[in-house]
Amino acid sequence: MIGSTVFLIIVAILVYLILKFIKKVAAIILSFVIMFILITSMLLFLVYVDYMDFKTGITEKDSIMLLSDGQNYIAGSYINLTTKNILNGTKYIEDIELFNAQGYKEILGDNYKLFIIDLSFYEQNLPLSVNYKNYSLQRNGIINTLRSKDPKHEFAALVNEPVESIAGKPNELKLELALGALDY
Repeated sequence: MIGSTVFLIIVAILVYLILKFIKKVAAIILSFVIMFILITSMLLFLVYVDYMDFKTGITEKDSIMLLSDGQNYIAGSYINLTTKNILNGTKYIEDIELFNAQGYKEILGDNYKLFIIDLSFYEQNLPLSVNYKNYSLQRNGIINTLRSKDPKHEFAALVNEPVESIAGKPNELKLELALGALDY
């Protein structure tokens, strides 16, 4: 009888300790769940605020698109992303060399976003041959034209046309070629 009473007391103590342990574990798990919900809610709110800012800013302000070769900008324009052809009616940056000495904030100025496309992207992602304005162009020819100080002559030699037949300014040609090559 004493043995069964001791056994019942030990079982009761074990049940009490297990319930106390489960209560602490449940409290800890509940704390983590509540923290997870709060952090997730804050992050979702910040994403929503950023999305709304992006939605209004991208339609109301111009952005800047720069083509770079490593640390040097080689072409650029002010773009409006509300139109399908982002270069349609854009203002090209003619003094692109001045941007090379500036930081991102100085370049951005009052514009909304700064988009930088590096030539390494073209080297890694363009197919060996690209159709551009009824010309079949080799990837290396496109990249050489984009890097060139005289892109009109480089492009004219690439397409076997006289230089006079190549329209636009050098910066304009580079950006149109850069974006047109992506539309292969």
